Amino acid sequence: MDLWQIAVGWFDLEKANLMEIEAKFSLPDIESLRQFQTASRLAGFPLGKGRIVEIQDTYVDTQDRKILAGGYACRFRQEAGGIRVTLKSIEGASGAIHKRQELEAFLPEMKPPVDWPASPLREQVLQLTGASHSSP
Repeated sequence: MDLWQIAVGWFDLEKANLMEIEAKFSLPDIESLRQFQTASRLAGFPLGKGRIVEIQDTYVDTQDRKILAGGYACRFRQEAGGIRVTLKSIEGASGAIHKRQELEAFLPEMKPPVDWPASPLREQVLQLTGASHSSP
């Protein structure tokens, strides 16, 4: 059986950090997918036009998994002109709804965290890792 994964997200700005609220759904058949594609609202929230985006993500951690042990996941997403680094808290799921803190920064090239520009993301990663080097 084919399943289609749908994610609908909202972002709230909170103290210069992002709070992501995302609903994730698995649709059991093509008819459910078609109905979802024509919906204008979901759970009372307005829906915009859907789009398909291909992305390349690499999740990194120290060899002894300090980031995960601290309750986070660290993602490097390749984008035009560089890499978007996102640190996401991994708690906060209630059924299909996921609510988590996100810290982000854009790097023109891959660098270790000690060489990132000063930011809440850099400070949190250095605190979690003790300045250890991260690897996929």
